[in-house]
Amino acid sequence: MRVLVLGSYADSIINFRGQLISDMVARGAEVFAAAPNLTQSHWVSRIEQLGACARDVYLQRSGMNPVKDIVSLWSIWRLLREVKPDIILCYTIKPVLYGAIAARLLGMKLVFPLITGLGYAFQDKPGFRARLLKKIVFLLYKAAMKSAHVVFFQNLDDKEVFISNGLLGKDQKVVVVPGSGVDIRHFEYSVTPINPFRFLMVARLLKSKGVMEYLEASRKLKKEFPAVEFDLVGWVDDGPDSIDAQEIEELKREGVINFLGRLEDVRPALRAASVYVLPSYREGMPRSVLEAMAIGRAIITTNAPGCRDTVQHMANGLLVSPRSAVELCSAMHHLISRQDLVVAMGEESRTMAESIFDVNITNRLMLETMEL
Repeated sequence: MRVLVLGSYADSIINFRGQLISDMVARGAEVFAAAPNLTQSHWVSRIEQLGACARDVYLQRSGMNPVKDIVSLWSIWRLLREVKPDIILCYTIKPVLYGAIAARLLGMKLVFPLITGLGYAFQDKPGFRARLLKKIVFLLYKAAMKSAHVVFFQNLDDKEVFISNGLLGKDQKVVVVPGSGVDIRHFEYSVTPINPFRFLMVARLLKSKGVMEYLEASRKLKKEFPAVEFDLVGWVDDGPDSIDAQEIEELKREGVINFLGRLEDVRPALRAASVYVLPSYREGMPRSVLEAMAIGRAIITTNAPGCRDTVQHMANGLLVSPRSAVELCSAMHHLISRQDLVVAMGEESRTMAESIFDVNITNRLMLETMEL
């Protein structure tokens, strides 16, 4: 059985699908992993260590440039024709759209799109351009989903959005999985440090990730609690809601934020944190939160699709409204004032990671669905 795993980013193939690829190989599959510039990256040796083969594919990851998107579709079509996979697992927006459409053009039946979240096009933005983008993306999803054997979702909210907008066929098979899962051995539990008290956020520098709300809340709290630390791990990402890096630099100069840039290994930053924060507007299932839970950290995230599935309010963390810096600031203030709760919440996070979000649970469900 030959399997192709198609994604948007070289690092995500290892970080998000590495264990799944390893499990596929262990079950006797011949696995090919493909992403832009994968063979030119240092990740290629890791792919080969897993027993898989690396392939490059051209992909315009963001925006809707018709010429570049046609080239992306053509590049994926060529890849499929070369590899001739029996099973295609594609995830993130462009690989799902163009991977499924290319598979349909080639008559390939076993296509398994994994919906890891709804992108910018699903947000209710004003203006003709935003409405046009949404209409185009919806049409592409409808075409792509016709090729799907089974569609994987990471939360029920996204599944309902697809159903309510008519993006799934009447008899479409759907499986909801608990995110990408987390390797609870790699992200092993550590005791929560309290002194100094430290918040941490890890995300691409996008407004939709709630970075601006985190910065605003951190600025207010730093005035009242100068000894509390506010860490941010992140990187600039091209996109319509990307954040100007100058805003981060200004807060660094003010001594509000410890900006750590992009880290290949986030575990030291997670171990140093007292509380993990992700005020995202919407996620599939936030992997960074699952990693923080596995290490044993209290969580503050939003009562938004994907995010709310990771927190039982007042048990392993706190839920706040998306886009509300005021609520976020209040929740962070509460945990600074109630540090006794922080340790107990962190222990509950670890328990949930073990019982619900262990990567082996997710992978077993996906592999059984794909009959591998």
